Amino acid sequence: MSDHSVGSLPVLRIIWGAAPDQGQDTDAVFTEHYHRYRLRLYGFLRRRLVTDDAEELTQETFARFYAHLRAGRPIPHPKAWLYTVASNLISDTRRRQRMQSLCLPVDAVAIPCPHEQIEERLERVRRDALIVQAIAQLPPLQRQCFEARVDGLRLREIAERLGCTTSTVAVSLTRAIKAIRFHLQRHGVSHGRER
Repeated sequence: MSDHSVGSLPVLRIIWGAAPDQGQDTDAVFTEHYHRYRLRLYGFLRRRLVTDDAEELTQETFARFYAHLRAGRPIPHPKAWLYTVASNLISDTRRRQRMQSLCLPVDAVAIPCPHEQIEERLERVRRDALIVQAIAQLPPLQRQCFEARVDGLRLREIAERLGCTTSTVAVSLTRAIKAIRFHLQRHGVSHGRER
């Protein structure tokens, strides 16, 4: 995490401004704790998260810390306060991720045929959920290329829409498809069927 990231001290001051009635005291307290705990807190978050949200949550923790100080509310144990907020943000992030994995877009849920066996329906719903999950995990360009292809656009049309070359689109699509297949195989699904 570099000192020039979005959560850096100058950027946070621009976002939140200086506290009108406490000015330098708030800034001094914030600066002291920011420099003392920023990297430790980032490491704490990084070790506990599966995704790359550690930097964002570090920024959010310090933004809340600064807002709390700016509001004139005392923080008798700043280290404990920071780690408590960070832990709560981890819980919130995990809860949100669980909810997102449970919620499928309407068009992602298969409509069963009346003659299908219940096991086949469950397999298809599980497979469809895994596909949606795999697409959500793709890098943005790969996801955009894949979704545009699913919408029926040709490589040239996708390239024009995204402002890149057809070669970039082709490579992104290939990588997206490989990533989705790998995700399915890792979860026991190959060629559209569970093993």
